[in-house]
Amino acid sequence: RVAEYYDDEDQLLAAARVATSGGPALDEVGTVLVFLPTSLSPGARALLRELVARDRGAIVLATTGDPEIDTEVHALAAELARQIPGLGAPHVRPAPSLPIGDRIISAPDADEEVRGVVREVFDALEHGTPLHRMAITFRAAVPYARLLHEQLAAAGIPAHGPSPRRLSDTAPGRLLLGLLALPDRDLRRDSLAELFASTPIVETPGGHTIPGPLWDRLSCEANVVAGLDQWATRLAHRADERRVEVERRARHDGVLFADTGTDPILEHCARLDAFVTDLAARLAPPQPSSWTALAEWAEGLLARYFGPSAQAHAPDAELVALEKVRGVVRGLAVLDELAAPASVAALRRALDEQLDVAVGHVGVFGDGVMVAPLGALLGTDHERVFVLGLHEGAFPPAVRDDPLLPDRDRPDGMPGRSARANRERTDWLTALASARIRTLSVPRADARAPRGTRPAAWLLETASARAGDHLGAGDLEPGTPTARDAAASGWYRVIPSFAAGLTGAGVAATLQELDVRSLVSAPGSMLRHPLVRGDARLAAGMRAQRSRAGRTLDAWDGNLGTSLALGGSGARLSPSALEAWAGCPFRYLLAQVLRVGRVQRPETRDRVDPRVRGTLVHDVLEAFLRAHPRPDPEEGWSDAERAMLRQLAEERCDEAEAAGLTGRALLWAIDRPRLLRELDSLLDLDEKLRAEHALVPEAFELSFGNDDDHLPPVTVPLADGAPVHFRGRIDRVDRGLDGRIHVFDYKTGRPDVTHAELVEDPVLQGRKLQLAIYGLAVRPLAAGAPVEASYWFTREAPEDAIVGFPVDADAEARLIDVIGVIGEGVASGSFPAYPGKDDYWTGPSRCYEVHCDYTRLCPADRVRRFERRRGDPALAGLLSLVEEPGADTPDAPGDDSAGDADGGGA
Repeated sequence: RVAEYYDDEDQLLAAARVATSGGPALDEVGTVLVFLPTSLSPGARALLRELVARDRGAIVLATTGDPEIDTEVHALAAELARQIPGLGAPHVRPAPSLPIGDRIISAPDADEEVRGVVREVFDALEHGTPLHRMAITFRAAVPYARLLHEQLAAAGIPAHGPSPRRLSDTAPGRLLLGLLALPDRDLRRDSLAELFASTPIVETPGGHTIPGPLWDRLSCEANVVAGLDQWATRLAHRADERRVEVERRARHDGVLFADTGTDPILEHCARLDAFVTDLAARLAPPQPSSWTALAEWAEGLLARYFGPSAQAHAPDAELVALEKVRGVVRGLAVLDELAAPASVAALRRALDEQLDVAVGHVGVFGDGVMVAPLGALLGTDHERVFVLGLHEGAFPPAVRDDPLLPDRDRPDGMPGRSARANRERTDWLTALASARIRTLSVPRADARAPRGTRPAAWLLETASARAGDHLGAGDLEPGTPTARDAAASGWYRVIPSFAAGLTGAGVAATLQELDVRSLVSAPGSMLRHPLVRGDARLAAGMRAQRSRAGRTLDAWDGNLGTSLALGGSGARLSPSALEAWAGCPFRYLLAQVLRVGRVQRPETRDRVDPRVRGTLVHDVLEAFLRAHPRPDPEEGWSDAERAMLRQLAEERCDEAEAAGLTGRALLWAIDRPRLLRELDSLLDLDEKLRAEHALVPEAFELSFGNDDDHLPPVTVPLADGAPVHFRGRIDRVDRGLDGRIHVFDYKTGRPDVTHAELVEDPVLQGRKLQLAIYGLAVRPLAAGAPVEASYWFTREAPEDAIVGFPVDADAEARLIDVIGVIGEGVASGSFPAYPGKDDYWTGPSRCYEVHCDYTRLCPADRVRRFERRRGDPALAGLLSLVEEPGADTPDAPGDDSAGDADGGGA
């Protein structure tokens, strides 16, 4: 009449001691029915002996109907009969039949699988089955536990069961596991940044929490990848760069920023360096290692980095999880009694397993649907049970060896992998036997992998039994004759897709589903639907969708329709800024107007960035040529001077490598010799060029347009509006013996323009404004002499390296016309995306040509959208630049009704 369930060995032993003492407490206990697993602890055996000896106990051993599993049960019954006097021979009832499922649901993925089961719960509720008589179970907590609780909550269905959150998912669990993994990953920047973003971390003992996002960005700017040395040297290098930048700004603006307070970037460089240095020291494990020492060390890491300031802002659930994590860590100290080898690796493996448990319980037992793993259904009774995730590899799962105590180290009698495999089978059969109606569900794909999946072997047992024939995984594929026959028989249901599940027959699972059904099935324009008219955000989304399906540009496609001054009042622009508009106006909007920047993760950099390579070549050439003037065009370069150039280049390469700008070491070992050979070949071309054209280098890195420059800005008048002023820096200016000026702009990338193209169009449809503007900038130096401007492609053979044109009146007129078109586009707020033509191999041609950083922000069908809008007058200016008059253009694809005014195309 009184039953007690003990899940703790100490409680069992205490109960056994009470029983042994023979006190009045035991005499007051009626018959105790003990439901046993297939293995018993010493405390449980002691308690059973005393209960049976006093005629107060009866032992019930459950069988499953699976002969292989039940063998262990019969063996345990015989063992108990021998070990417990007075128990007598076991009474064996006939084995039950093996339980199977009643229905099978095939869903596209786990998300739709959960939504389908929630609809089934509603259907069962409408047919009279109360919620507390239903259970939903699974083997893999990820993703089913979280999805089920989210979908049931959205549907307004109460649920109870183990929390979907694991201890390893909580802030203290993530922090501890992440900290212990850092040494093996050599303090990788991305691993540390992941910790910064996932949990509050205390910066100093008793101090505040760290500014995680800021330190993540700062470490990216410093090009830290891994290793304590990199953290120190590269953060110091970033601080040096910042000091130079602050001093330059102070000189330019006439304000010494250092006197107005500590620069925040310099401050955070020092703080981040100190934090990582202290962290590396604390991550050194105790010596000698024991489980007690390792447990104390791990608990100390938690106390240090999840201290009071982190706890003060943590929810109560995280504080409860903190105590549970501490309890797990302290409990590992008992492994010293088993003489188990102690190491940090073993500690990590143990914590990975011990923290993979539910944080607590959700809801109140018996109130609503039970949502729990398979093993939790032992001893429960329901009307309906739903088993999810029956894909291959999960039912049955692959049983791996225990990482802490492998089978080879287990003493005789201690259960191993085979016992765990039998336990999985027992849990499966127990879940099926816990209910009268059993529904099994399988996803056809794992959208998170992504990969396709196949039905599990245990699901095929049910399918074969229902079909009366042996079925394989292929027989249940949607559309096969077997699947159609099974669906007609009523025991097999296929959900083809999310849309089919959403709009299919049956009740909507959530209010959101009901709203979407209403929108999809409503006649006429969605914009006139009450839901859209009552929600401004939904209405804006619908208008955007309708606009992007139409044939005219508006604010949703970059045509802002607002007046913007090109460069602002008196501002001085760089030529490359306007080149961006001619390449793609939307790119100009993001980069120049909205100032959307890119942060490159240094660990993703394989090779030296082209911009870094170009800067390196420019710096080496400037320093070398300044130090070695050549007043005589015929004077060549000696071997000693070439050696000096190589030494200078080696030094710059070493600096770039130390700063983390050169990518992976193996690829840099290939790129570095190429760069050195390229610089040496530049001297050969320099000798040839000066001798053939009688040129003398006159200036290097010549700047113009700044207040302290000798040369004024280049001013280009616009037809309607204020003139545009340009500033810039010219790589090299040579003067011929006849007085003519030759401007060179080094290009370290592959050639993207030919001599013939520049002669025909000096600004190349607005994408090459630099040379023309540089040529106009040096006119004060030319004193009326001719000016030529050329690109110098440093990687090319001498005959193809120099590509240029004369900066004459025609070139100037073309420049003014093109800047006028660009200025009109910017002033009118026209920033449409121009993807070019679609290429099978590279995608949109213009996006590929400019190596756009914003490709991911544009839709995949950008070419089709642009072609559909080609006739819009707002594109006339852009098209006059980027395309030749009369050029063949593809017909605009798409349905003519896509842009109907009533929004039906949305």
